[in-house]
Formats: sequence, structure tokens, C-alpha cells
Amino acid sequence: MLSTFMNAENSNGKPKIVHHYNMNMGGVDGADMLLHFYNDNRKSTKVRKKLAFNIIHRMCSNAYILYKKNTSDMPIKPRLRFVQEVIEEISREHHANRGKPVRGVIRNRNIGIQPIQGNKEKDCIVCSDRSTGQRRRSRSQCRSCRRGLHFACSDRHVCPEEEE
Repeated sequence: MLSTFMNAENSNGKPKIVHHYNMNMGGVDGADMLLHFYNDNRKSTKVRKKLAFNIIHRMCSNAYILYKKNTSDMPIKPRLRFVQEVIEEISREHHANRGKPVRGVIRNRNIGIQPIQGNKEKDCIVCSDRSTGQRRRSRSQCRSCRRGLHFACSDRHVCPEEEE
């Protein structure tokens, strides 16, 4: 560290400037310090991914600070255990909702899929949308309505005859 503010004196084995900085360190530096204890920076070229992880880490850090101030648990959980429990609870909710159908979509597991004859392709009725330019071609079709359909999209497909 360079400074014209203080002399190069030592106090308690540290330069005086370091001691002064630590005494007057603001909230941003303290928050950044807490984030880097359990830092898991990924080598990602996507800035939005790094930003999303940073925001999630900040939320967990703020939640832990609130937990420490407002809890009656004794002894107070270490930060690592607290974050692990938060992650377990979020993943438990996610796994509980995995098998449930999407709202407004009727799932029919009995739909048959057959290949389109002559090595031709059709637009998938579920995931293709020509109006937005997302055209996804399929080499298979629904047996009953003969519309293009990917196997992965079959659980979200509703034939026009079944809607009525």
C-alpha cells in the first residue's frame, strides 16, 4: 500500500495504514469479504451467469446476517451450514414439483408417435412457432392428428380432437 496520509510505522506487526484501513473499512468491503469466503467463481465467459451467481451469493450472505441478528437458536449455525440448508430446501421444492404438469397443459401419455414416410420433415406442433421465427422441424408425427411432433414434446401435445 502506498500512502501520503500516514508514515510507514508498524503497529501490532502491521503497517499503520493497514490498521487504519481495517478500522474504517466500509460495508461494501465487508460484504465483498464475506462473499469471497465461499467463492465458487466458475470459468464462464457469460457475464450474465457470473452476475446471477454474484446476486445469489449476496442474497445468501444478507439472509445469514439477518439470521444471526434475529435467531434464538443456540449455538448459531455456521455460515456454511446455513447456506447448505438453504440450498437443500430450494432443491427439495424443485424436486417436489418436477413431476407435476404445467398449468394449462393436458398431458396424455397414450399419444402415439410414428416416423414420417419418405424422410420428410414437418414443423413440431408444440415447440415450433413460425410467427416468431422459431421453426423446429421433426421427422416424426402424431398418429391421430398427423402433425409434426418431437418425442420429447409428446407429453405436452394435445390433439385438436381431444380439446373438444
